[in-house]
Amino acid sequence: MYRSLIATCSGVIVFTIGFIIPMFARLDGSARATSFALLNTGWVLMVSGFSMTLYSRVHLVVTNRKVLRLLLAVIILNGCIVHIPAIITGYIARHARLQIINKLEIACYVQEIFLSSLYTFQFGRFARQDSSSLDYMRKKTLCGLVVGQVVVLGCDISMAILLFSNFYLARKLILPLNYALKILVEFFVLNQLVAFASGIARNGEVHFVENILAGLKREDEEALSSSRRQI
Repeated sequence: MYRSLIATCSGVIVFTIGFIIPMFARLDGSARATSFALLNTGWVLMVSGFSMTLYSRVHLVVTNRKVLRLLLAVIILNGCIVHIPAIITGYIARHARLQIINKLEIACYVQEIFLSSLYTFQFGRFARQDSSSLDYMRKKTLCGLVVGQVVVLGCDISMAILLFSNFYLARKLILPLNYALKILVEFFVLNQLVAFASGIARNGEVHFVENILAGLKREDEEALSSSRRQI
């Protein structure tokens, strides 16, 4: 989870640098190429990195490995379908993407909304399995998750409106702020989750904590097996 958060944060920084280069540098061939490379690198890290952050969060509450693998495959496939054509056509069209390719990015917003909604739903299911002694804490955490869901939904809807209205410059200007806000929401959600899990542990109810630990263990095992395959 933290690696994907770092990737998303790096994407925000890289994209912002690529956006401001044309404002302070002479627009020769090298400056345009550098700006294009930084913009696309930051864009990929932000969009796919945030989807992987949401996937890592879902990983904590979904125990079905087939579902998890399907979600991961969809994220990878979606990234390939959206990122690769956009970068190639942008390069061929002299660093200006075709409008039809830009519209494909709506799939990323739909993906983010789905993953965030799935986590909120699954968290509610797990929370209901605990005793009524944690009603206040459960409601507080669930409200925090819903607020985070609303923020993500609002951000994605605003970007989709700009996308379909062809306000390309305004969208590029707002995109880093959009994902920076989503990252802040993710840290807020994580803090809520940690507080809830700590409260359960203090009350001797370890069911939810065990699910979280099992999810983290699965992440470590998959990362280790992936590293071994690469070696």
